[in-house]
Amino acid sequence: MSETTRSGRIDPIEFRQRAVALLPSLRERAREAEKLRMLPSETVSDLQAAGLFRGLQPARWGGYEVDPATYFEACVELGAADASTAWVLGVIGVHMWQLGLFALQAQEDVWGEDTQTLIASSYAPVGDVRRVEGGFRVSGTWSFSSGIDYAAWVLIGAVLDGPDGRGRREGRTLLIPKQDYRIVDNWHVAGLAASGSKAFVVEDAFVPEYRTLLTRSARKLETPGAAANPNPLYHLPFMNVFVYAVSAPMIGVAQGMLDFYLQQAKRRLQSATGPLSQDAFAHQRLARAAAGIQAARRQLRADLDELLGMAAGGSSIPVEDRARFRWGAAYCVDVSIQAIDQLFDVAGGFSIHLDNPLQRMFRDAHAMRAHVQNNVEKAAEAHGRALLGLPDLGGVL
Repeated sequence: MSETTRSGRIDPIEFRQRAVALLPSLRERAREAEKLRMLPSETVSDLQAAGLFRGLQPARWGGYEVDPATYFEACVELGAADASTAWVLGVIGVHMWQLGLFALQAQEDVWGEDTQTLIASSYAPVGDVRRVEGGFRVSGTWSFSSGIDYAAWVLIGAVLDGPDGRGRREGRTLLIPKQDYRIVDNWHVAGLAASGSKAFVVEDAFVPEYRTLLTRSARKLETPGAAANPNPLYHLPFMNVFVYAVSAPMIGVAQGMLDFYLQQAKRRLQSATGPLSQDAFAHQRLARAAAGIQAARRQLRADLDELLGMAAGGSSIPVEDRARFRWGAAYCVDVSIQAIDQLFDVAGGFSIHLDNPLQRMFRDAHAMRAHVQNNVEKAAEAHGRALLGLPDLGGVL
């Protein structure tokens, strides 16, 4: 398929409505998906049919190129029904965007025959990556690859010596096809079980240079893909986009807990203290939780709109702004997990039954909080250092 194949642009409201339309079926499948330890094939088909994976994908390859706030608001909507589905959509959707930063030949390799091809990842630089003539040799085991069962490619992180073997080490992301790795079914976890975040093994695979992306180039906003695509969407710092893949679903879980709690509270009695809906302690927790969720939704939209506006204006997006936006995503995590814990505290004993969605939401949310990029304290430190004019410690921005 030619790279000039284009998708029709989509109205942001319609994009979100497509996500909302899937909520009833996601709620119905959520418990079974957890037992399956991966998204049901029906769910992946629904996401594909709705075009949700293609939200951030380049238009030249059939994508919609929606603004990032709209994309991650769709992840919030899905998170209210099933955290794992929102998580997989967020993470894989970012991969579709990141591939748009690679050389066009790499994009052709992935989408030339099928523009619906999905990409998984594991960014931790844990394997053996060696420079050879024309590219790199890769071996090792990578973990936590969400949605990998439905992907045909993976992105892996690596840190290695520069071209001359001396000087500072450089970070790279490498793109590897399915025939060069095998999946290890080791995903037995307490939360986000349906995300299917399994490990994979690569054994002496060759990756040509053009199928790699220098971390330094991405930070400088000087990527091959950005040079070929004028849309400001592809002129954004990687970390400021990626963090919302793992933080936006948390807002959705908080919203889902609030919605479900309200449904239960209006019809259930609390045996020791009377009607649950008349519990003054619960009223206070509800007020705080609802305010936190609303604040997180506003923060997501405001920060991502401002970030995209800066890129559209030609800004290189200074480090202090990157740190501020990074903190904004962490703030969303912080207030959302507080809301989730407050709601679970007042939900009552029935909330621990396995047929009650609240206990799964609670477990899924705390699994999300464990992701390294949802470390609220690290993001706060980076923002605080930027406010004081101190250098970034690395690994956060």
